[in-house]
Amino acid sequence: MRKGLSRRAFLGGSALAGAGLLLAACGQAQMAESAPAEEEMAEEPKAEESTEAMDAKVVNYLHVDLAQNEIWQNSFGDIFDTFKEKHPDLELTVTGTSFGELPAKAGAAQAGGIAFDAVYGYFAWLGGFIDSEIITNIDPYLAADADVSPDDFYEATKERYQGQTYGLAWFSNGKEIWFNKNLFTEAGLKNPEEMEADGEWTWEALLESAKVLTKVDGDEIVQGGVQLYANFTSYLCMYAWAYGADFWDAGCTMPTFTSDAFREAVQFHVDVGLVHKVMGGSYIAGTQAMFNTGSFNVRTFEANITPEALFEIGMAPMPNGPAGREIALANNAMYLGGSGANPDGGWEFLKHTVSADVVDQVAALGGGRYVANKNVTPATTTDYEDIDVYLMQAANSRITPTIFMQSEFNAAWQETWAEMMEGALTVPEALDRTQGQLENWLAEGGCIQ
Repeated sequence: MRKGLSRRAFLGGSALAGAGLLLAACGQAQMAESAPAEEEMAEEPKAEESTEAMDAKVVNYLHVDLAQNEIWQNSFGDIFDTFKEKHPDLELTVTGTSFGELPAKAGAAQAGGIAFDAVYGYFAWLGGFIDSEIITNIDPYLAADADVSPDDFYEATKERYQGQTYGLAWFSNGKEIWFNKNLFTEAGLKNPEEMEADGEWTWEALLESAKVLTKVDGDEIVQGGVQLYANFTSYLCMYAWAYGADFWDAGCTMPTFTSDAFREAVQFHVDVGLVHKVMGGSYIAGTQAMFNTGSFNVRTFEANITPEALFEIGMAPMPNGPAGREIALANNAMYLGGSGANPDGGWEFLKHTVSADVVDQVAALGGGRYVANKNVTPATTTDYEDIDVYLMQAANSRITPTIFMQSEFNAAWQETWAEMMEGALTVPEALDRTQGQLENWLAEGGCIQ
């Protein structure tokens, strides 16, 4: 039987990958079944080795293996090693495959009678994984575990479907406002961090600052005031929430894109780009004052801004809107296998991936700032990050709303947004069209979250 995966073994290559996954997994199961007979035939077994082999319980984990990404490999190597240190009675066996191939590999293994105790998750796979019983509901484990409580976890970090919880986010990201402190100082303006401290940080304040900080040469914006992303639904939801709007009703039966609040929110963001013309430049190059993005971009900042000391990086929470500032969290969760031989071991691995023991490894990957467990202190990797901002936003977080027809929704909204920015569609016309599209998509597949 294959031993638990050390960092060295993991860096050397994943155990079961590519087209041979199902055969390799079958072979692994056969070896596990024959191990006791092989031990009986050994001429001089050591007592401690026999005991270890008999007591060890395998935890089979289906993993996304980014083979060419050294940070990914090192971080997960450490995550696997610390799990083994915490659970010497468990033997973690990692089946690695690419992100794009993982759903097919999971399905092929399931069809061949090979089940995993833990599965790397992604929201777009959730429905198919539930239908095929590749994963299972973790609410009974949350309720029965003496070490954790359901209340320990932010609701926005739980991956849920039809009222049941299937995953916890080992990696989660919100969105912040990152700004160029130098540009604000040169202009004699309060920066977003200072406005937040004085209770003045609002969407209107952001727009007014952007107007002052935008510089043009003819028709070209040579220094942009801000970069926002209302063309992406993962950002749009936060902009709508700030005005008291939602994508759909509480039961996810009817979209609400034609509400007055939604219209007001979208009109504000259309005007930022089309009327006020304050979006442009490059934050990385120092020609953009404010950048609405997630902490996953800190690695990019460190690679491109910090080495040359291009400017001083600032960080602030999302601005306040008329209805507040709820933050959308985008998650990558871990799932519990649906019919694995060691579900208790799978649960221990899932808990490990959202524990304080791995937060530094997750931070190295660009996560770790928004943690699933409220009792875990977020991690940062730079001196310009503010943990208090992450904690405040986590306390005001919601999961990014998604539907089964999400890819269609995303593509259609980006097309609609482009037409608004070209002046080909008014905001009411655009929202009427989206309302009709969403009515069909909701009727066909409904919501995931």
